[in-house]
Amino acid sequence: MIEFIIFGFNLLLINIIFFNPLLFAITTRNKYFKNIQNVEILIYFIILINFFLIFSFSNFLNKKLEIIFYLIFIISIFFIIFLNKKLIKSNYFIDLFFIFLISLILTINIFSNPLLGWDGNFWIEKAQIFYKGGSFIDLRETIFPNYPHLGGYLWGIFWKSSILDYEIIGRASFVLIYVFSIYQLCSSYKFNYFHKLICVLILITLTYRVEHFVGYQDILIFSFILFSYILLNKYKENPSIFNLIIFNFSISLLLWIKNEGIISYFIFFILFLFLNKKNKIIYHVYIFIILYFVLLISKFLIFYYLNNNLVLQDGISFYNLNSNLSNPSLLISKILIILKFFLVKIFYIPLFITMFFLIVFAKSIRIDEIIFCLLVLALYSLPYLFSSDAFDNSRLVWHLKTSYDRMLLQCVAFFLPFSLKCLKNFLK
Repeated sequence: MIEFIIFGFNLLLINIIFFNPLLFAITTRNKYFKNIQNVEILIYFIILINFFLIFSFSNFLNKKLEIIFYLIFIISIFFIIFLNKKLIKSNYFIDLFFIFLISLILTINIFSNPLLGWDGNFWIEKAQIFYKGGSFIDLRETIFPNYPHLGGYLWGIFWKSSILDYEIIGRASFVLIYVFSIYQLCSSYKFNYFHKLICVLILITLTYRVEHFVGYQDILIFSFILFSYILLNKYKENPSIFNLIIFNFSISLLLWIKNEGIISYFIFFILFLFLNKKNKIIYHVYIFIILYFVLLISKFLIFYYLNNNLVLQDGISFYNLNSNLSNPSLLISKILIILKFFLVKIFYIPLFITMFFLIVFAKSIRIDEIIFCLLVLALYSLPYLFSSDAFDNSRLVWHLKTSYDRMLLQCVAFFLPFSLKCLKNFLK
């Protein structure tokens, strides 16, 4: 029991680091405290994670992880004390406690059964490097050095900084990020406070599975897709250079979590261009495209330096795709196999079924939104045609069995805003 209390206390420390009004303290936007639903805390969070990514390349900083953790915590507490009166008048402490409490409840399974999943045994290697104060170059010694490391770095930071030196504290930070992302999405809609909390609980019920937190990184992709979607809407409401840059740095984090993050990175490219077709701010398009490709190329160059190759995953190649495309009859049979697995795997994520009924009964989703959802599903299914040539179905089936539900989890992040839109109509 004492261990669980200490575990919960450690989770609270991380929560305060993630969820604090630091950005407000260096701005003049006092109206923030009249409406805690603004995204300033999210902007702070994205800046913080980008700093963590930069830290991950420094051997000196990696050896000082605990000092960095407690320094950020002390700064966060200082600003909370400094702004205490304004925070009390807002919903800040209620929201802070709500996010912490939901996260703590969800992490009970992890605390009581800390075993890792199959892929978790590979990802923990990266976490162990940073936990031990290792350097970015040490990632060469892992089983899959070509896999990104941001999730492992966060895992290692909070593992190393935990009071009782618990590895599960590192994974518990993923739960906090997950709950925080859904909270932020619901906050971005104009719900009243009670409806917002109800929507958070509904979406968590429909998307949470303990299997997402056994070392896999897909839940982080899911969460950062939600963050990026919110920041894209922030830019839509206020098309400033600052909001554009923050959005760019948010989507770039997807590249550093998993290689599959490049799919969501590309989807946000399409979304931004479609949005700017309406805004017609041409120089913003130029800035976005330049930043987009600079961040993309930088990621590949850094990993080329690490691995001396640009292979995203062994066994996946353009040759396989070309082989599939050049055999129409076999291509159709493979598409049908993917469709079969889709119809099975959607039951792993209840939101798919729920969203279907919401769309049917609410009738509030537009045709272009349906087309977008189909495009997302197609883009997340396309990589499976890279996994084997036209004459090899066994490898395709193996990939679908072991990973398609996790790919669909990433898809769901793009569908959640539409689900909330339908829910909002029901709650009127």
